[in-house]
This record gives sequence, C-alpha cells and structure tokens, in this order.
Amino acid sequence: MRVVLVARRLWQALVLAALVLCITVSLILGAAHVRALEPSLPTPSGPISSWTGRLIIELDAPVPSRALSATERGVARDAVALQQERVADQLHLALPDVAIEARTRTALNALVVRVDDPPKDLFERISAIQGVSSVYDEAEFLPSLYSSVPSMGGNDAWEWVGGEDYAGAGVRVAVIDAGINDGHPMLASGDLAYPSGYPKGDTRFTTPKVIVARAYFRPEDPPVAGEDTPVPGAQGSSHGLHVASVIAGERTAANYRSLDTNLVGVAPRAQLMNYRVFYPSQSGRHVAYSSQIVQAIDDAVSDGAQVLCLPWNSVLPRPSHRAPSQPP
Repeated sequence: MRVVLVARRLWQALVLAALVLCITVSLILGAAHVRALEPSLPTPSGPISSWTGRLIIELDAPVPSRALSATERGVARDAVALQQERVADQLHLALPDVAIEARTRTALNALVVRVDDPPKDLFERISAIQGVSSVYDEAEFLPSLYSSVPSMGGNDAWEWVGGEDYAGAGVRVAVIDAGINDGHPMLASGDLAYPSGYPKGDTRFTTPKVIVARAYFRPEDPPVAGEDTPVPGAQGSSHGLHVASVIAGERTAANYRSLDTNLVGVAPRAQLMNYRVFYPSQSGRHVAYSSQIVQAIDDAVSDGAQVLCLPWNSVLPRPSHRAPSQPP
C-alpha cells in the first residue's frame, strides 16, 4: 500500500510538472499569436480611449485557506462575503451605473464589474473605497499550444508508476479552454467512476471521465447559435479537446495521412474538469477575457481541481492600479 501511495504522489507531481512545462511552452510558442486589448488607464487628465467596460476589483480580506479548520474556513468565507456586500454598496454610491457581474471567493476575493460610461477618475473613485486592494482592467487571451506528448517524455514517466494503466489515477485536472467534447473516443470513460461529490456543473455534459462542465459567456457578447454549452459546437474550437487529450486521452486507434497509429495522453487515467471560456461570439470574436478566466479558476479550485491547465496567452497586463493605502 505504501508503494502505491508513493507512486500516486510521484505521478501527481509528475503531471503537475508536465503541465507547467506545457503552459511554459505554450507561452513561448504562442507569442506570435498574441493579441491583447490595451485600454488606457483612466486619469484625471484624460478619458479612457479604448477598453472592454469591465474591471476586476480585488479586495483585501483573505480567502479561506485549506490549512484552516472547517470552522475557521467558515468564518473566513463569511468575512469575504460580508466585505463584498459592503464594497458593492459603496460602488453603487460612487458609480450609480455600475453592474456587478460576478463574485469570486475561493481562489481570489474579487468583484467583476462593468461600467459602460466611465468617468475620467474611475480608478480613483474605486480605489478610495475601503477594502479595495487592487483594480485591474481586462486583458484579452487566445488559445495556444498545438504540440503534444513526445516533448514531455510520457513513455518514460509511465515506467515510474507501473505502466500506462496507472498513469494519472486519482488526479483531477481542470482544463480552462475552449470546451471539451465529452463524447470523443479519446475521452471514453472505460471503467472509471465518478469520485465522491461529482459530477458538478452542467451534468448534461459530464461523464466519469469529464466530471465537471461549466461555461462562461459574456452577457454583452453571447455565443452564436449552437455554441451555448460547455461543449463546442460546429463553429467552436477543438483546442480544448486537443489539450484534454494531451493530458488524459485514452489510447485510441487513428489514421493520420494514411498512416495507422495509436494516440494516447500523458496521464490516461486522470479525470478532467471542463471550464469553457473561449467561444465564437456574436461579435465575431473567439477570445476570452480576464473576468471569465478569474471566475473559471475560482470555480475550479472550489470544485476540487488538483491541477489547472491554462493553455493560452496574452501580452502581459499592465500593473494594477493600487489603492492609495496599499504599498506598491
């Protein structure tokens, strides 16, 4: 039993290392495809010239740590919720037309807000509210990473854990991307079973292999017809399916350019968690924004993900506009 536990822990660490490599490679190789909105910071001397209308407001109350007891976590959750209510009330006083679109309370204590007609001193008004730590304007992200298993040394890793049949067993991996096709042959459930407490999210699109399914659509720019679920439709991208298959695809026979071959992921026994942030929208854009990504990360942590795969990139966002009471 001890050997099995050590092997499982080793494999969890290996999966994490492989996915960190995957994300790092994606950031480097995807640089040529980067495109980002660069709204001007509002200042007293000039208006906002180009921006999305949405901000992420980080608050200073700490989110509950898993190191705390259940009672202590409950107290911390209540403190975060109370602070968010107080800040929301102050926001409505400072900015009467502000709309609070989302709240995150697990990975980050933050409000996602929209201001369609911002005043010149927008950031200054928000930063003056007690409890505000930082204010971020949105960055735009695009999917990246289109090369896969060989660079990660998957075959060598399997030898360490007793073979392919044990690779990734017991590991839950969140894929924050363009959605996962839960019915694809590489994502067949086989003899897997739902862990305790699952499935979660939109259970129409979950299986014992894909145990969570959620989607994040921008209210002002909804998806085109047929793209309103966590699973990409005919106009959606296969990028999420590709990434999910790299991570945890079951061995599947395939024919590529008249060559018969077998495809398999790095950790075929791992279970996947699907968080769709990229979708073809009615404006014609197939991108994701910081506010969607923050909500997806917060949900993934809350849902019990052990590994997050974030295969997308953007120009590094500008430093946050910090509240005057906070050090730089």
